[in-house]
Amino acid sequence: MMWILILGELAVFGALLLGFSVARTLDPATFADAQNHLHRVLGGLNTLVLVTSGFLVAAAIWHRREGRDARLLLLSGMALGLVFIAVKGVEYGDLIAAGTDMSSTITSTPSKSTAWSPSRNRSSKYSW
Repeated sequence: MMWILILGELAVFGALLLGFSVARTLDPATFADAQNHLHRVLGGLNTLVLVTSGFLVAAAIWHRREGRDARLLLLSGMALGLVFIAVKGVEYGDLIAAGTDMSSTITSTPSKSTAWSPSRNRSSKYSW
């Protein structure tokens, strides 16, 4: 049963990555423009936080199987989960403050008046 779940996840994420790759190939200018709006420092920090928290939880499982106390490792992993949420809150808060909403697009030619525009939102406190 576990292998069915794993293969299903691989199929879903494989299809999503394939679709993403095809879209990027068909419209490289939009993807290049969108990359300029990413906050690389916070994204890198969140990647480090997620990898570390995953390691801590895996280490907690290993410690528990060995009969050792794993509470500190598990609590540390949970704390890093809260750090992840806080960092995402900073990222999303900045986007909302810049006027981004659910109908916004990240292109240089917005189709709606509320769309994200590089020229309109350069006053952001983060370097996009």
